[in-house]
Amino acid sequence: MAFFDELGDSLGRLGKTVAGRAKNAAETGNLKIQIANAQKEVTKAYTELGKKFAELNPDTADEALKPLLDIVNAAEAKVAELQQGIEDSRKAMEDAEAKLAEEAAAAKAAAEQEAAEKESEAKSLYEQAKEKAKENLEAAQEAADEAVDAAAEEAADAVEEVADAAKECTQCAEEAVEECVEEAQECVEEAACDCVEEAAQDAEEHAEA
Repeated sequence: MAFFDELGDSLGRLGKTVAGRAKNAAETGNLKIQIANAQKEVTKAYTELGKKFAELNPDTADEALKPLLDIVNAAEAKVAELQQGIEDSRKAMEDAEAKLAEEAAAAKAAAEQEAAEKESEAKSLYEQAKEKAKENLEAAQEAADEAVDAAAEEAADAVEEVADAAKECTQCAEEAVEECVEEAQECVEEAACDCVEEAAQDAEEHAEA
C-alpha cells in the first residue's frame, strides 16, 4: 500500500510538474509573440523614421547615412522599374485583348457577311430552280396537250377510215342485194315462161284430143 501511495504521490508531482511546464511554455510562447510584435512595431517605427529623415534630408552628406540612402534610392528605383514593367505588361495584355476582340469582331462580321451572301445565293438558286421547274411543267403540259391532240386526230382518222370502210361495205351489200333481186326476177320470169309454155302445150294437147 505504501508503495502505491508513494507512486501516486510521485505521479501527482510529475503531473503537476508537466502541467507547470506546459503552462510555462504557453506563457513563454505568448511572451515571445508579444516580443515579436513589439519588434515589428520597432522596425516599423524605425522604417518610418528613416523614411521621414530621408524625405527631410534628401541631400545629406552624412557618410554614415549616405550608403543607406543609396540603398533606399536604388531599391525605390528598382520598385518603380518593376511597377513600370507591371504597367507595361498590363497595357500589353489590354492591347492584346483589344486586338483579339477586334479580330473576333471582324471575323464575326466576315462570317455574317459570308452567311448573308450564301443565303442570298441559295435564294437565287431556289428561284432559278423554281422557274426552271415551272418551265418544265409548262413544257410537259404542252407536250401532253400535243399528244392528246395527236391522239384525237389519229382517232378521228381511224373513225373516218372505219366509216369509209362501212360505207363501202354497205354499197357492196346493196349491190349484192340488187344482183340477188335481179337474179330472182330472172328466175321468176324464166319459171313463168316455162309454166306458160307447159300450159300452152297442155292446152294444145287437150284441143287435139
